[in-house]
Amino acid sequence: EMYTLADTYILQVEACRESEQARAVARQCALYCARRVSEGFRERRTAGGLSPLVLQAIDFIDRHVAQQLTTEALAAALRVSAGHLIRCFHRELGLSPGAYIRSRRVTAARAMLLNRELSIAAVASMLGFASQSHFTRSFRMVTGVTPSAFRRASIRMGTDEAGTVHGI
Repeated sequence: EMYTLADTYILQVEACRESEQARAVARQCALYCARRVSEGFRERRTAGGLSPLVLQAIDFIDRHVAQQLTTEALAAALRVSAGHLIRCFHRELGLSPGAYIRSRRVTAARAMLLNRELSIAAVASMLGFASQSHFTRSFRMVTGVTPSAFRRASIRMGTDEAGTVHGI
């Protein structure tokens, strides 16, 4: 499916008459890929042992991965206190809602970084990071490498559809 999608977007880019149109198509492709990655995680996730609250929170995070999202905003959207949400996440997933949000954004970023037309700053902005340096710190915290190192490695070593760089 991803190869067919890539071919479709390539044809759309080739049909563009202006560079801004091509960049808009590239952004659209990147956001679509990020959403598909999130949907894949949602489809593979099972309800085994997770409370309805945590499942709702995960679903909300996956649907809003490209927006700035705080634990407080997530709790407000779910109509619970931030403290209660944090306790549930720690008990059921072993991490905070903030750490989960960061990991989901980084997962989406890995797929988007494969599109070399998008700058690292553009990826950071599209995924709701406050700045490129915030994105870089978060990306390194989750993956152990910077976004630019990830992108270089993806060029050298190849990737799979999930954005996993083999050899890192």
